[in-house]
Amino acid sequence: MHQITTLNYILAKINVAYYINKCEICKRTKYERHLPEISLKLIEQVDKPFQQINMDLFTIEGTTFLTVIEAFTKLAQAHQVSSKNAIQICDKLLIFFQHYGVPEKMTFDSGLEFQNDTVKKLLETQNIKAHFATPRHP
Repeated sequence: MHQITTLNYILAKINVAYYINKCEICKRTKYERHLPEISLKLIEQVDKPFQQINMDLFTIEGTTFLTVIEAFTKLAQAHQVSSKNAIQICDKLLIFFQHYGVPEKMTFDSGLEFQNDTVKKLLETQNIKAHFATPRHP
């Protein structure tokens, strides 16, 4: 009895798949359920400490933190910020620069808290190259 039930299930599944693959309306309205794979790219290697730092914001239990990760040594820090605005970001960056020096390059995500005139002017005055990463693709 179990074999008959299993066979009926398999045949029904094959019939449904066959019908959906032949149906023109189904073909037009069907969407891909798997995300397209994004090809990986090599990230530039750094030669010395504090040549490049990577930054991002994250919130946990209502508290927002600015994370700073140095690319060579992997030194990581989290600085609490009261809001996600350019002034807070620049204040924390200046404190970081006072302790460790000014990097050559900084990588951010594409958030508006990083892509604005205030942060841009700070980076220009310190002669820092900015790299804005796309989601899931540094």
